[in-house]
Amino acid sequence: MSDSFEAATIRLLPDGSPLPAKILAQEGDKLSVVSEGGDFQPGVLVEIDCPRALYLGEVIAKAGDAKLTIAIEHFVDRAALDQIVRGWGLPEQA
Repeated sequence: MSDSFEAATIRLLPDGSPLPAKILAQEGDKLSVVSEGGDFQPGVLVEIDCPRALYLGEVIAKAGDAKLTIAIEHFVDRAALDQIVRGWGLPEQA
């Protein structure tokens, strides 16, 4: 990732409401994310949604009120998913 942040949303799994977030960095299987609001304590499961990917993981650390470290458990690359959908000939979603 570049030095700038990536806009995203974050939500508690299984049924939390999406909240605005910023992905600050990715190092291996960990994301550094900032999100105001929400009760994202270590141990909770989250979904991080951004234009290039969908991440599912666990909050493993919290610094201050907003900075989270997420251990990525699953990752869906949207570009690869788009190629699969085109290859299957599935109809485009509106």
